[in-house]
Amino acid sequence: MSPEFARLWSAYDVTEVIEGLKDFVHPELGVIGFEHVALLHVEPDGRELRVSLYAPQPGPSTDRARQLFGIAPSAARPVTPVGRGTARTRSAPASIKE
Repeated sequence: MSPEFARLWSAYDVTEVIEGLKDFVHPELGVIGFEHVALLHVEPDGRELRVSLYAPQPGPSTDRARQLFGIAPSAARPVTPVGRGTARTRSAPASIKE
């Protein structure tokens, strides 16, 4: 690591990055795969802010997530949201971890 990179990196207060894949198992829609990342910001006084971002994986997961959240694939087709499910965590493929 170059001294310049180390200096720039230490200038930011983002201390943790957690990323991977999570499967949401819905009783009616089936498995919906999400890519996720969580960022943690810690203030000098110890206060923390965690921001988690989730995006459905392309393909069937995107279609199922749109249905779950009531987002129509196109403006011409309204979708009715469905009930709740459960979540499970799985390991990310090497291509996502890199």
